[in-house]
Amino acid sequence: MIDNDGQFSLLQMLPVYLPKGVVVEEFVSTMMPWHAPSFLGLKGQLSADSTERVLVVASEWPNSWLRTVQRLSQEEQERFHAYRFRTDHTLATGEVPFVGVSKGNDPPDIVATTKDGPIGIECMTFSLGQRRRAQGLFRNIRQMVAANPDSFLHLAGSVVHMWFSDEDSVLTRPHSQNDKISAEKLARALAQYRPSGEEMLRHRDEVPEQAPDFGFVTTEAGATFYSVPMAGAAPVSGLFSLLGFELSMSFSTLHSEKEEWRSLQEKIKRKDKPGNDWILISSGAVDPVGELHPAEDVLAGFLLENPQPVGPLEHIKRVTIHMWSTGLAVDIWPERRVLFGPLYNGSVPAHQPLTPGAHGAAGSPASPN
Repeated sequence: MIDNDGQFSLLQMLPVYLPKGVVVEEFVSTMMPWHAPSFLGLKGQLSADSTERVLVVASEWPNSWLRTVQRLSQEEQERFHAYRFRTDHTLATGEVPFVGVSKGNDPPDIVATTKDGPIGIECMTFSLGQRRRAQGLFRNIRQMVAANPDSFLHLAGSVVHMWFSDEDSVLTRPHSQNDKISAEKLARALAQYRPSGEEMLRHRDEVPEQAPDFGFVTTEAGATFYSVPMAGAAPVSGLFSLLGFELSMSFSTLHSEKEEWRSLQEKIKRKDKPGNDWILISSGAVDPVGELHPAEDVLAGFLLENPQPVGPLEHIKRVTIHMWSTGLAVDIWPERRVLFGPLYNGSVPAHQPLTPGAHGAAGSPASPN
């Protein structure tokens, strides 16, 4: 339930896939200014008989941090990682950690100068490949919709939540780029869909005993969606500028502390080479298309809450995790210590506040003539 000017709330429901036996203990969420979830997730245990901690990511909304004409190269991303760490370090401590950033010989990625002399910095991205690939497929769907703006003007003022499933999976990734038939079915369903939004409005603090009929629409190709009115603000995005509405995707992934730590430890050991003095792990950092993925910072924080040893390492003298959304930096090798932060209350994407009443009563979009 989300307060809207202290009078109304918007009820939103999104699907989450939980493997059998997972014990849920905590609900984690952050919201966009236009009252759509930036991140939805669950924390708990792998089973009632296990103490292993798990994080389930249900939904996230990548933030457009940099508008790009072409994909960022790996070298460009690495420079962003190094400079962002230096900026946060300087803001937090008043000291500049290094200067003279230049390309290394791979290894290292970057050579810089510290007060103790030159240092080789290996830049590593703490990323969730499975989720990034799913968002990439969803980006294709957004582009398909944006290419036919006249067909979707009736959705103005809404956020359309979408998820995908097939016969073998409760939740799966979006349609592949070459699956034009499924994409066309989805486009037709969106063009025919007429949102209401009234069933999501509730008086403040009123929690229904039974979920209302959200008017879900499911295509033959396994795409399901429904809409919620925008409230409070509207996103500054290309899709909203063209069509007046936005799309978000739900896609569940489960992450256990042991598996995620094992994966991170293996990546660090592969970087344990001559020339690499320091591994800088950037979480929630910019991807090749200029977006930030909030689930990556949440997962990095989850691992820091459930620490495991990293070493021994032969060449690497230091390993640091730096979280972009909060500015928190923590050394995890050779000893665990907080370097600085958090500096920020969170990353709020660019948005425009909505004037009450200008887009329909109680946050509902006005019906087109």
